[in-house]
Amino acid sequence: MEKLKEQTVTPDGANGQSGKPTGEQMLTKADVARYCQVTSRCIDNWMARGILAYFKMGRTVRFRLGDVQDHLTKNCRVCRRTG
Repeated sequence: MEKLKEQTVTPDGANGQSGKPTGEQMLTKADVARYCQVTSRCIDNWMARGILAYFKMGRTVRFRLGDVQDHLTKNCRVCRRTG
């Protein structure tokens, strides 16, 4: 199994980066929504349905990038039109 490297999030536009986080780190709900290109309400729904793992610390919610990537890998697929 491949070990993930820890990296940091760069702000939008810095060094030509898109601002998407990479590596294993804790993300906010807004970070996850931006990464998945969905609304924060969609993230709320995934949390309520139990399909996206999260950590709750008081009123703060955080996600691990690896968990988000696992969710996308297991629940999303590439669709192609056939001729």
